[in-house]
Amino acid sequence: MDNLQRKNQLILDLVSDSCLEKVNLFCDEYKDFINKSKTEREAAEIIISIAKKNGFKDLSEIVKKNLN
Repeated sequence: MDNLQRKNQLILDLVSDSCLEKVNLFCDEYKDFINKSKTEREAAEIIISIAKKNGFKDLSEIVKKNLN
């Protein structure tokens, strides 16, 4: 009968320390984002800033340059 009981396991016990560090870093960055973006406008500004830092370009600016 003992082998029919379910064992509860925490994901924290199953992942590596490096994976757990990455998860914690993501959570900290997400909390920081949520704290800074209290409105949709603020969230949009932060998202655009992050996108530009990661190499994304504003499509309207590219179109404008190619039309001139």
